[in-house]
Amino acid sequence: MSQPRPRISKSPFLFFFLVLSLYMPSLSNGQTESPPKTSTPVALINATVPPIEPMEVNVIPELVGELSAYRKVSLGFRINGRLASVSLFAGELASEGAIIAQLEPQDFDLAVKQAEANLDAQKARLRMQQAGARPEERKQANENVSQTKANMENAKADYERTAQLLSTGAVSQQAQDSASARKDVTLAQYQTALQAKALVDQGPRAEEKEVTRAQVRQLESALAAARLQRSYTELKPPFPALVASRLLDEGSYVTPSTAVYTLVQADPIFVTADCPEAYVPLLKPGMTARILVDALPKETFTGTLLRIPSTLDPKTRSAKIEIIVPNPLLHLKPGMFARVSLTPPPERQ
Repeated sequence: MSQPRPRISKSPFLFFFLVLSLYMPSLSNGQTESPPKTSTPVALINATVPPIEPMEVNVIPELVGELSAYRKVSLGFRINGRLASVSLFAGELASEGAIIAQLEPQDFDLAVKQAEANLDAQKARLRMQQAGARPEERKQANENVSQTKANMENAKADYERTAQLLSTGAVSQQAQDSASARKDVTLAQYQTALQAKALVDQGPRAEEKEVTRAQVRQLESALAAARLQRSYTELKPPFPALVASRLLDEGSYVTPSTAVYTLVQADPIFVTADCPEAYVPLLKPGMTARILVDALPKETFTGTLLRIPSTLDPKTRSAKIEIIVPNPLLHLKPGMFARVSLTPPPERQ
């Protein structure tokens, strides 16, 4: 059977006196004992810290830009006239070299025909000069020479007979004078026939041929000018383009200052965006650009940085960059807003 344990008093006063008795010696000396300190040796490590260099910005934030046409033109005629046809409407595609409008061509057709006729007549005259006289003309000239020669010889014989008769008194002096006059006239006619035959054999002079050639060249230029004026009655786009607006209809009278269409080339297409000053040093022509358009959320387009301006806008402290984007399906339209992400070249990253 176990003995009961001694009972310890739990009076708080007793506990207080016990604690006080323990600290009395230290209080009497005026000092508080502290536990002894122990020193732990520290090992030194030699470490080389690289110099801190400034970090270069190599990320260009997303830029906001706008799509613009690669080329834009207000197209009209070079001459005055009345519109006979205007074939395209806004939004339609105009192929390069296709006739998209035409003026009434009747007056210009007549001018071309007249110039052609004048040129043909002058060319015929030049051929005639180069060919010389016809065989019939040569034959006629020879016959004239023969006839005048016979007349001259006959008149000369009569004059000689009359002179003999005059010496015998058979004829009068008047008959002798008439025979002499006929001899002189027939001689002159013979000489004229010889000269005419020489001209027929020789043909036109070289100076006359040169004058005719110059006239031919002049008429050729007139014909070319008439045909050029005729071609101006047809309106053709200088490049494949979309019709942005149709400004006139058939029957309108136009002058060289009148625009009939506004055309834009949308393939390729430009994206212009303002790049902040801090990121301009990262730009380099040829950088790849990713284009996102809010109107086409499911499509991503890729372009190339084409140009960087040499100066910044002093008001916005930004550079207006130009990015060229292929647009064969013409999904991108001028005037759309675009978001541009540029990738710096590898050497800057």
